[in-house]
Amino acid sequence: FMNKQDRLIYSVGIGLYFSVIYGKSLLFYILIYVIVMILGAFYERLSSFTFIETLVFAEGMIVIKESLVYLLMVISQVTNYPVQLFITHRLGPTLALNALIFIPSYYFFKIYKRIVNERGYDC
Repeated sequence: FMNKQDRLIYSVGIGLYFSVIYGKSLLFYILIYVIVMILGAFYERLSSFTFIETLVFAEGMIVIKESLVYLLMVISQVTNYPVQLFITHRLGPTLALNALIFIPSYYFFKIYKRIVNERGYDC
């Protein structure tokens, strides 16, 4: 739905938001979200956007983002959280909740896209 420039602005904005919330790692979040945006743009050119395909991609992006943040926090010695606890207490619940949120969101955006295609953006 967004062009490349809008995606870049959006990813930098979200990165800045998370950096303000979690502090101390401003550049890390910006770079991670820009990387995720670039991967998303690449995926968008190749995708047919089926339900399963989009779900797997979204969950994969979450795994990449969360893993990069965890790795950077371990390297910078901000955390010493064990990998097993990260997977079971952080990554697993995040993936499960996002999968639950994804289901209605996917269908909402499918309906929205159909309406916009039929009526235009000024509906």
